[in-house]
Amino acid sequence: MGTLRATHSASAVLAGLFAGVWADRLRRRPILIGTDLGFAVLAGSIPVAAFLGLLRIEQLYLVQFFSGILAIFSDVTHLAFLPSLAQRHQLVEANSKLQTTSSAATIAGPGLAGVLTQLITAPIAIIFDAISFLISALFIWLIRAPEPPPKPAANRKSIRAEIGEGLRFVFGNPMLRPLLEAIAIHFLFNSLIYAVFILYVSRELKI
Repeated sequence: MGTLRATHSASAVLAGLFAGVWADRLRRRPILIGTDLGFAVLAGSIPVAAFLGLLRIEQLYLVQFFSGILAIFSDVTHLAFLPSLAQRHQLVEANSKLQTTSSAATIAGPGLAGVLTQLITAPIAIIFDAISFLISALFIWLIRAPEPPPKPAANRKSIRAEIGEGLRFVFGNPMLRPLLEAIAIHFLFNSLIYAVFILYVSRELKI
């Protein structure tokens, strides 16, 4: 369980510095569609392997690793994409609606997953996860709001320079730096909890 969590977190750390740069260099809607399709393929590989009798923990490590990369690109890009869909005075309301739907999914998702896992076993239940990413990709594809074009290649700095510029801005900002540190600490201890949580509720509480 610890390695499973670590493969997801490590991939996010490796890709995190590049995600923001690519979100600025490319159109955001295709990135979001691509990450959703990638999630669907990764999730779908688990029930396929289970059907074939080939499912192993090593595959889950790989799925977690590449899911972590896709997740960081998706999270960064959707935050950058939102301002092109809403006016500046609408951003608070738009972010509130996103957080509301995210909270609803966080509350309902685990319960639904538990029911499906009991009824049809965990690998098969993941089929619904893969389908949900395909639906998400479809809805993003249906968005027709015009997106501002990315900065021309001739006006760009190198990837390394842009990463350095972003880091200096964040660590030099008295508001963003403590937010970054708080988020890092949150994810560290969140990972520590979830590495043992499943084992605790299944082995000790017999759930």
